[in-house]
Amino acid sequence: MPPTRLSKRARSLLIGAVLLALPAVTVAPSSAATAGERPGTQKSPAQEQPELPYPNIDVRGDKRVPPTAGQLRAARELDGTAVRWSRFGTPKRLAPQGRNALTGTDTDDPRSVALDHVRDHAALYRLSAAELDALTVVRSYRTEHNGVRHVLIGQSDRGVPVHDARLSVAVDKAGRILTVTGSLVPDARATGTVTLDKGDALDRAAASVGTDTPPDGATATRVTFPLADGTARPAWRTTLTADNHHLYDTVVDAGNGTVLLRTDRTSNEGPEGRVFTAQNPTLGSATTVPFSGLGRSWVGGRVTTGNNAEVSQDVDGDETLGYQPQTPAAGDPAYQHFDYTFTDAFRTSGGTDLTTDRDAVVTQAFYYTNRMHDHLYGLGFDEAAGNFQEDNLGNGGAGGDRVDVYVDFDASGDSACNANFSTPDDGQNGTMRLFVGRASCGNHNMHRAMNGDTIAHEYSHGLSNRLVGGGDMGDGEQTGALGEGWSDAVATSMWNDPVYGEYNNGSATGVRSVAYDDSDLTYADLCSGGCQVHSDGEIWATAMWDMRTALVGAYGYATGKQRHEQLMVDGMKLTPSSPDFLDARDGILAADRANHGGANQCLLWGVFAGRGMGASATSPSQDQANPATDYPATCRPTADAGGPYSTEEGADVRLDASGSTVPGGGGSYSWDFDGDGAYDDATGVSPLFDRVGQDGTYTVGLRVGNAAGADTDTATVTVTNVAPTAAFTVQGPREEGGKLTVSGTVSDPGWLDPLTATIDPGDGKPVALPGQLENNRPDATLTFSREVVFGDNGTFTVKICGSDDDTTTCRDAEITVANVDPTAAIDKTGAVQLAGGKTLVVHAGEEKKYTARVTDPGSDDETMSWAWGDGTPATTTTSLVNPPDPD
Repeated sequence: MPPTRLSKRARSLLIGAVLLALPAVTVAPSSAATAGERPGTQKSPAQEQPELPYPNIDVRGDKRVPPTAGQLRAARELDGTAVRWSRFGTPKRLAPQGRNALTGTDTDDPRSVALDHVRDHAALYRLSAAELDALTVVRSYRTEHNGVRHVLIGQSDRGVPVHDARLSVAVDKAGRILTVTGSLVPDARATGTVTLDKGDALDRAAASVGTDTPPDGATATRVTFPLADGTARPAWRTTLTADNHHLYDTVVDAGNGTVLLRTDRTSNEGPEGRVFTAQNPTLGSATTVPFSGLGRSWVGGRVTTGNNAEVSQDVDGDETLGYQPQTPAAGDPAYQHFDYTFTDAFRTSGGTDLTTDRDAVVTQAFYYTNRMHDHLYGLGFDEAAGNFQEDNLGNGGAGGDRVDVYVDFDASGDSACNANFSTPDDGQNGTMRLFVGRASCGNHNMHRAMNGDTIAHEYSHGLSNRLVGGGDMGDGEQTGALGEGWSDAVATSMWNDPVYGEYNNGSATGVRSVAYDDSDLTYADLCSGGCQVHSDGEIWATAMWDMRTALVGAYGYATGKQRHEQLMVDGMKLTPSSPDFLDARDGILAADRANHGGANQCLLWGVFAGRGMGASATSPSQDQANPATDYPATCRPTADAGGPYSTEEGADVRLDASGSTVPGGGGSYSWDFDGDGAYDDATGVSPLFDRVGQDGTYTVGLRVGNAAGADTDTATVTVTNVAPTAAFTVQGPREEGGKLTVSGTVSDPGWLDPLTATIDPGDGKPVALPGQLENNRPDATLTFSREVVFGDNGTFTVKICGSDDDTTTCRDAEITVANVDPTAAIDKTGAVQLAGGKTLVVHAGEEKKYTARVTDPGSDDETMSWAWGDGTPATTTTSLVNPPDPD
């Protein structure tokens, strides 16, 4: 809303709801006024408030683990069941919808019914078989008047209890499960070495609450403490009464002594209130929390008046102090205990009952307003910056300007469905008016004071008005839209919900036209349907949610959220009066340069360019925008392909583009290996160059791109030749005339090389050796087989040579060929059978011609001799075979 110009009849603004537990605040001693005393009056030492207790601590903050897609699917399969999720991404509550129970009747023991429920829905709870086996019933009791048995299931990690991992299953007397509440923790397995023993843990716990020595009765037990990032730590759970008489339950890291969790179990001292710490009453139960804040207590006496805010019910809308809840006087145990139950009577009465819950409603608004003060104080909206405090505690700025908050403003009149904030100069009170919602103007019957979204939004008007332009925000369509957009952005980020205002009306987009995580609005939409600050403010709020998403993606939830909110606040301080969206953009960019040395400049330019507020965008006037989606040149990448590189055939070489620069991080790396101009052969900073099938010098291209543009570079890769290798075997009879088979391969890691081979059987006359050539990675291979016949006995050297297009490699083997004896045969044609055998018969004086044959498989010279057996000399005949050849 335009914060200083609205009357109490200002036009309607719907404000709404989101979920996020607020972080704890530091507790420090402070003074309290006497009952009924107005803040700012002098206090006597006798009226000083007793020492405040030490604050609760939870190192996990408000971080949550979302359920997985599988769990959400399992939840949808539970027909007629409402599922709420715990911080660990497991069911926190299962409740029936449109029926009385979650399950049908069962005659089994309730303990078995409870355990079987978890086992049957392991996917919903995301528990492994081992984790299911480790579940045990730690307690079971029966409520007599209704017969319901409450079965409490505990979880353990290798026999060690998992802290606060318990599930309560309510089983009625018919064996039906009525509800399931609590939380189990997936993967709760402690990592880390235990170095602290029980005594060490008690010492650390005692020291954390200002107690020198653990008192008698202090206890310590080992637990596994689950963290919000899905890991867990070994720890000690201690219980002790501190010197301030408060009982503290403290969990101490068993490895390093850090206090992981501390809960004050005593609630009878110090200011406190029973409030909803979530964004609105539909998102959790009310709990009692300390009303203590930064520097001093939120409370100054017995009523909802303190240094930061004065909250009262003003149903008449006259902007004078109205009804305030009042606690008992100092000295009573209930002093400053604003513990009231909210019954939602205004809704159930149809919008008529403003009395029943007024204590709770005023207390809730007091809580939300003070939390906004402390939250923004931590982001630099302090006294010197012009914040809202009655007493600035000597820290600069003008005091006397706490926020006057009027709850149920003008509810007796006709004002409804609205809220607004007026911001005068520093030193004058800010005024927040929180109306009721009514069905007649599109809301539920509800108290705007019960909506943390509304209060965060309205308080942030005070933030932007006090910071932008040095406290002079100015005016104009875009200026007003920025005020609305910033307020939505602070609220949605604080509550970690991109929907603004759903508690008011139940809409999926709340009181805005979009959910900010599902918005297509850009700068081009400015005044597209006629200028309107809320509609146009959605454009800026959309860009701010984009910024949050980008920073959380870059740095994780906690750091990213903090940087986002810090840049918004510091950007306001660096934004001129009457700004347009581009002025606000430049303020955030300047804040990043101041806070982080410009580390996020291009990430932020990506956000703004994506919404039409790029480098060349302009705004000729408050109601005109010339959008652009470009980046400054400084955000464009520079490519460096590295090299030159060298390797051998067959050996991939890793390329290195790490010398490239991509402002803002990320970017894409694509490579061209084949010189076709298309960067489609590899991706990444360090891919393997695999075109090494043949020697040569190759040019590779690199393209580095991001949303701002692209750059290219080249490098050379020299692939050196590797000589081929040859291998063969000889098989067959190694004797004269025998056929030997010579077979083998020539191979080369240059799988694209052409290969040839020759064989020299030992005569010094190599001949081509044909074979089957295959050019496939990892090697080129030439497979051959050839028969060789040796015509004479002796030792021969067989040589096989393989060649690629550059070199030749030979391998030889000695083959010994054995001699084979010749055979002789006489032609016995005409022989007769005599004396048991064939006999050639010749008569005395008769001349007879006989024929004989001598053979040898070798190419040996042959000598044949005839002996007649009559004493005459033998007749010899010699046959020469040259060159050697098979006979």
